[in-house]
Amino acid sequence: MGYAEQVGRRLRAARGELGREAAEICRAINVQQNTYSQWESGKYLIPPHAARRLKDRYGISLDWLYAGDASGMPRSFSEKAIRAGE
Repeated sequence: MGYAEQVGRRLRAARGELGREAAEICRAINVQQNTYSQWESGKYLIPPHAARRLKDRYGISLDWLYAGDASGMPRSFSEKAIRAGE
């Protein structure tokens, strides 16, 4: 699995844990839904400025998103969601 796919898997896991639809995430971080879909699928890597918006809005750790380091994730995120992103 490539790097962009790993990050995309973590994006999907985070969205699932948050209980949000992709459209809602897109509105919150101001991106087109097809762009976000390409990030989640691993076709393209989410750029740092958009990842930062996810962090600011939902508390998703950039270390977890980009490197899989869950130490900075909010306590509200379940172990299941964190493992799903691995």
